[in-house]
Amino acid sequence: MKLLKNSKGYTLMELVAALMVTTAVFGILYGVYRYTNSLYNDNLKYNSFTYDAIQLAKSIEKNLLNAKKITEISNNSIRFQKQNGIYGNITFEDDRVTYNSRPMHSTSVVVSHFDIGVLQSSCNMSWNDITSVSSCDLNNDGVLTLEEITKLSFLKISIIVKNKSDTVRYVISNSLQK
Repeated sequence: MKLLKNSKGYTLMELVAALMVTTAVFGILYGVYRYTNSLYNDNLKYNSFTYDAIQLAKSIEKNLLNAKKITEISNNSIRFQKQNGIYGNITFEDDRVTYNSRPMHSTSVVVSHFDIGVLQSSCNMSWNDITSVSSCDLNNDGVLTLEEITKLSFLKISIIVKNKSDTVRYVISNSLQK
């Protein structure tokens, strides 16, 4: 009896070897996919956090730039009059910034530092000469009134916003001489 040889197919060992190589390639590709996906998600969270922090700073900046006059400054609040005569009040309380007692930002944004500095009117002073509000307070009541504000030239607000792992610092400067 004569056995027929079929040399057109693959042996079992060749199929197992091909399957192992294919599995290794797909395993590496899956690892790269997971790593890339985690980087994307981390960047998405950071960009969302940064966007919220910048929106907070820009809304403060917009209110101050559109103000007709700033009427009162303390270490944690700024009161101003808008062009239409309505008064606004930006206040830093605990880890929140409020505008007329309403939160100015989402709950995901935690303001860890809010600092208001002022620059007295003088031609030869630099940004290094920015002082705290209390150093310009003539009657030591903790609040700069309109009379005291007229002697100042610039207002600088420094905001540090944090979440679990990231920090954003934003500085707003505004001329008080309009």
